[in-house]
Amino acid sequence: MRAYAGIQSYGWAYDTTAVVATLFHHPRTSFQAPNTVAYQRFLPTGPIAFLPLSPTASSLVWSTKPHLAKALLASDPGVLASMINVAFRLPEVSLRYLHNVILDAASSGAPITTEKLQQEIAWRERSHSIDSRSAYSLAADPTGVPPADADLLPPLVTSIQPGSAASFPLRFNHADEYIGDGPGARTVLVGDAAHTIHPLAGQGLNMGLGDVEALSQCIHQALLTGGDIGQSTYAPALVYNT
Repeated sequence: MRAYAGIQSYGWAYDTTAVVATLFHHPRTSFQAPNTVAYQRFLPTGPIAFLPLSPTASSLVWSTKPHLAKALLASDPGVLASMINVAFRLPEVSLRYLHNVILDAASSGAPITTEKLQQEIAWRERSHSIDSRSAYSLAADPTGVPPADADLLPPLVTSIQPGSAASFPLRFNHADEYIGDGPGARTVLVGDAAHTIHPLAGQGLNMGLGDVEALSQCIHQALLTGGDIGQSTYAPALVYNT
């Protein structure tokens, strides 16, 4: 819409790619709180976020380096699911090793299998002396009595919704103006069309809702005064509010 309206924008790339997917997992047990808590871990390669959708589904937003995102998406879905689980559980030194394993396998043209990766993960868990009964272990039973540290971590991902895994480059972008002019007159930008930011703090949606609130106020004011809601007369109020 911004391009159609002829509105210019400026910004820059973060050299970061967001991997997104819909994740399936076991429901929380009766001994735990419902799946209503979002989890986030800050890694040297970028933050990974686990966002609840329903008792058995959650959304992933994993900001990481472009070459690693490409290798993860080129791997078997089971590999991606396992890497999401360990990204919240293993120490960074082992994550870095597993990332290199996946990158080396992808560059060789023979992506690592889920079985081989799980063997590597099991060895890493033993090397860090992770208790198999702890929530930090991928071998923990998600259906029985939960361990004491269960609420510190998101549920273990069992599978990924087919076709939901994707990626997109992260950028900062801001339109020169929110109101179209000339051929793009009677056009107003809101949300990502007006301003795109890193999803780290989850502010993109909040800013978009703020845009809609400001726009509705401008339209309401125009109607009260008998004005044309498509004219740019009320544009200063829109820009000021957003």
